[in-house]
Amino acid sequence: AAFNVIFWAELGDKTQLAAISLTCETDKPLAVFVGTVLALALVTAFGVLFGEMITHVIPKHILGSGAK
Repeated sequence: AAFNVIFWAELGDKTQLAAISLTCETDKPLAVFVGTVLALALVTAFGVLFGEMITHVIPKHILGSGAK
């Protein structure tokens, strides 16, 4: 479920356009791929860690109703 949500939400966004642009400018698709994967993994890790921390402060049912 997480894969589907993130995949479809990120498809065609600014990140994809930046990766296309960087690949065209540098002509190093592997380097751009590795850099973007690492950057997105780090940002996702921050989101997961923040989500884990905030559930200790705010009850999950309140977060769930606010996310809808």
